[in-house]
Amino acid sequence: MMRYWTFLLCLGVLTRVAGADPEFSLPEDPTVPVVELWYVHQGVLQAPEVAVFSNGRVQIRVGEGSLWGELPRDQVLSLVQSLLATDRLARITTGEIDRAIAEESQRTRLSATIQGAGDTIIRIRTATAVYRVDGHAVGLLSTRFPQVHSLRCLYSAQSRLENVRAVVMVGGIPAAERLAHLAQLQLQSELGEQIPVGQENLSCVHSLTDGTRCCQFLVPAPAGSEASPRIISLFESPGEAPRISVLPEGPSLR
Repeated sequence: MMRYWTFLLCLGVLTRVAGADPEFSLPEDPTVPVVELWYVHQGVLQAPEVAVFSNGRVQIRVGEGSLWGELPRDQVLSLVQSLLATDRLARITTGEIDRAIAEESQRTRLSATIQGAGDTIIRIRTATAVYRVDGHAVGLLSTRFPQVHSLRCLYSAQSRLENVRAVVMVGGIPAAERLAHLAQLQLQSELGEQIPVGQENLSCVHSLTDGTRCCQFLVPAPAGSEASPRIISLFESPGEAPRISVLPEGPSLR
C-alpha cells in the first residue's frame, strides 16, 4: 500500500503546471487508464473508484469487487476535454485549492477540516501529459466555501466521474435514461412537479439486500434561478411500484 501511495505521489510530480494548455489526444495503449478517481478514507488508498481506459473500457469499484462498462472512444475524449477544460483540471493545482480554502477559512472563520470526511484524487493522462488534483471533503467544503472557484471546479469534476460510475452500475446509458425518465414521471405524478431529469444527473446507486435499488439524481437549478439544486431519490423494490423522495442538494461525505 505504501509503495502504491508513493507511486501516486511520484506521478504527481509529473503533472503539468497550472496555466498550461491541455493536450486532448488520448494515449494509444488500451491498457492505460486515461481518467482515474480515488477516495482516500483515513489515509487508506484502495483501488480507484473509477478508471476509464483509452479504448473506452470503464472499471468501477463496488465493495471488494469491480464492474466493467464501456464508453465510445469519442465519449472518452469528450470526458477528458470536459475535465481538463470545462472543470479546469489542466490549470488548477492542489496547492492553489488549499491556499484558497485557507484564505476563505480565515476570512469566514469557518473550519477547513471536516472530521470523518475523506479526500479525493483525480488523475488524467493524455498522450503527452499527466494531470492530478487532490482535495479534502470536496463536496462539503465546496458548499461551505462557495467563493473558492477552484474547489467548485474540482467538485464538478468529481460529480462528472460519479455520474460515470453510477451509469455503469445501472447497466449503461440506455438503462440510466430509462431510470431518469421514470424519476421524472414519478415526480410529476406524485408531487406535481415538472423537473427535467436526464441520465447525466444520475449521481449514485445503492442496492439493498432485499432487492431494493435506490438511484439518486442531482438536478441543478435552472440557470438564473434562485431555486436550490435537488436530490431526487428513486426507489425500486421487487413487486412494488417505484417511489421517489426529493431533498435540497446536500453533498455527501467524501
